[in-house]
Amino acid sequence: MHYRTKLRLLLLVITVLTLLLSVSFVLDPERLRTQNANFAWLPARQRERVDHLEITGATGTVYLVKDGAWSVDRNGTLYPAKQARVADVLQILSHTDTYPVYSSTAGSHARLGLTEDTASRIIARAGNEVLLDLFIGDTNAATTERYIRRNGSDDVRSGLKAVSGYLSSALTAWCNLRLFPEASITVADVQRISIAQPDTQTVVISRSSNDWLIGERTAQTQKVEAYIRAVLDAEAEDFSSEPLNTSESRIDLETGNGALYTIRLGAGTDTTQRTAALDGSQFTYTLAAWTLNRILPADADYFF
Repeated sequence: MHYRTKLRLLLLVITVLTLLLSVSFVLDPERLRTQNANFAWLPARQRERVDHLEITGATGTVYLVKDGAWSVDRNGTLYPAKQARVADVLQILSHTDTYPVYSSTAGSHARLGLTEDTASRIIARAGNEVLLDLFIGDTNAATTERYIRRNGSDDVRSGLKAVSGYLSSALTAWCNLRLFPEASITVADVQRISIAQPDTQTVVISRSSNDWLIGERTAQTQKVEAYIRAVLDAEAEDFSSEPLNTSESRIDLETGNGALYTIRLGAGTDTTQRTAALDGSQFTYTLAAWTLNRILPADADYFF
C-alpha cells in the first residue's frame, strides 16, 4: 500500500512537471516573437481580391486598376500595364517571411523615414475596402532590409527589400509600351513586308519558300527576320497624348492568313522622336530615335 502511494505521488509529480514544461514552451517569449514575426502582409486569399493598387515612391504615385487585366490610370485615362510586373509586387507582399519587430514606439517613425510625409507607401484595395496600407521607410544599413509599418500601427518591422526597386521606378516602367501585344504575331507568321517612307522608294519584301525576295533579288534571311523581330518587339518611350492624324511613314506586315498589321508614323515632336500608332489600337506612342533606326531602314540595300 505504501508502495502504491509513492507511485501515485511520483506519477502526479511527473504529470505536473510535464504540464509546466508544455506551458513554458507554448508561452516562451522568444518562440512567440518568432511566430508573430512570420506572416504575409497580404495573404493569398486577399491578393486575389485586389483590384486597385497605389504605389508611392521617389517619382510619385502610380495608380493601377484591374478590370480583367491591369491598367495604369493616368489622369483618368487607362493605359495597358505590364501584367507580370504588377503580379510580381503582389507576390512579394503575399509571400510569408520573417518580419521582426524593430521598434514599437511612434517616436521612432520620423527617424526611420516612416511618417506619412516621408515614407513610400503601398495601398491595396478591393473596391472601396482597404486590404493593405503599408508605409515603407529607410533602408537598414546592416541588413539592407526596409523599415516597414502598417498604417495605424506603431510597430516598426524590417523586411521587404525586394520591393525597393519598384518604389523608385518611373511611371513608364509600369506601362506596357509594346506596339504589338505579346504573342499576337510571330516572325513565322509574316509573309510580306512593306516599308513606305517619304522621298524613298517603297521597300516590299516577300517570302518565297525559304527565301525573302525584294523584286527578283534574294535578300539575306537573317537580316529580314531580325528586322521583323525588331518591329514586333518595338517598344515606345511613352504614350502620346496627341492622336496621330497624319502619317509620314508606314510599315505593313501581312500574314499567311491574310491579316494585315500596319504601323503608321507621324512627323514626331522633335528631331529625335516620332509618334506612332498601330492600326486598330486606341493608343498613340512616342518612339525614340534608336527604335526608329531599327524599324525604318534607309533603303532596300539594308537587307542585302
